[in-house]
Amino acid sequence: MRERRTIQQLLVVLLFFLAASQFPLLGIFNKKVLVGGLPLLYVGLFGLWALFILAIGLLLRRKQQKEEQP
Repeated sequence: MRERRTIQQLLVVLLFFLAASQFPLLGIFNKKVLVGGLPLLYVGLFGLWALFILAIGLLLRRKQQKEEQP
């Protein structure tokens, strides 16, 4: 049962990432502004990508810790 819940949570994270990486939301970052010498769009995309990886890592770490407990 726990495995099914983890899969559902991972699917929610994936759907959020896919929705956030579509044009209407990416249009927010499509400005002629430089952040640390990089265009804001690139910073936004890499930030979104980093959040995606972080969310997956946290979900999988939590699952692993629950499995190790007796």
